[in-house]
Amino acid sequence: MSARLAGALAWMLALAAGMAAGMAAAQEPQKPWEPVAVRVVRFEKLGGGVERPTGEPVVREMQPMPERLYAVKDGVYRSALSRIALRVPRIGEEKLVDVREAIAIIRADGTPSTTQIMFDPGGTLAVSASTDPLSAVVVTRLRDDRPKDAERVLAGIDGGEVQRANLSARGVGYHRVQTQMGPGLARVIRNRVRTLRFPYDIGLLNDSGTVTYGVTAFVVVGRDSMVEFSQLFPCGQRSDGDCRVAALKAHEAFINGVTGFTDYAAVGYKPASSAH
Repeated sequence: MSARLAGALAWMLALAAGMAAGMAAAQEPQKPWEPVAVRVVRFEKLGGGVERPTGEPVVREMQPMPERLYAVKDGVYRSALSRIALRVPRIGEEKLVDVREAIAIIRADGTPSTTQIMFDPGGTLAVSASTDPLSAVVVTRLRDDRPKDAERVLAGIDGGEVQRANLSARGVGYHRVQTQMGPGLARVIRNRVRTLRFPYDIGLLNDSGTVTYGVTAFVVVGRDSMVEFSQLFPCGQRSDGDCRVAALKAHEAFINGVTGFTDYAAVGYKPASSAH
C-alpha cells in the first residue's frame, strides 16, 4: 500500500468516529422488507488508472476492510469511508452480496476525493461475466475551486451538453430526476456491460437483442458531494420494454434505499482550497 493511500485510510479511520454518530441517527428502512445479506466486505486497492485510463493493466488488490470504517445491520450498509448509509441493493433474487470499497482518487493533501462501493452478487473474487448484475455507488467530494451547485455540476456530466447529444444519437437516454437526496441526472443505456473500469467506462454489448440495461443517476447531495448510483440489470427472458421497466424500478429502489449521508462540512472538516 502506498504512503498516500495509507495516509488516506488513517485519516478516514480518525474521522470515522465523528461520522458514525451521523450514520447512527439515519432513519432505518420501513418493514416489512427482506434484507439482502452481506457475505464479505473488502477494501480494494486500485491501480492502473480506474477513472482515467492510463494504458496500464488494472490492478485489484483485496484486503480486509477496517471494521471501524463500515457496519452492516438489518440489511443496511454504512460506510464512514464513503459517508453513506443505504440498504444493500437487490437487482434480482439474490440473497447474498459481496461488498468492496475503494479510494479511486486521493487529493494532494492526502484526503479522499472519490470513493466507490461495489455490491456484487457474483462475488469479489470470482471472474464475472460481462452481463452479470452489479451495483455501484461513487461518492465524489466536489472541489472548492469548481462549481458545487447542482445545475452547473449536472450540466458537465459525460462531457457536457454537446457530448451528451452525441451519446443520445447512439441511443443513450438522459433525463432530469428529483430524488430524495437532491436533484439529479439519469442515464439509461441499452446493452451496457461490466468492464474493468465500471462504472467509469461505458462498454456496450454488440447484440441485436436486448440483454441488459444500465441505469445511472448522478445526484448532487448536501454542500460538497456528487453521488453516482449505477446498476447493470440483466434482462433474462424479459422483452426490451419489460426489461427497461424492471431496470428502472430496481434503480429507483436502489436510490430510495439511502438512509443517510454525511458531507465533510457537517463534521467540521474544511479541505485546503488548493487541494485537488
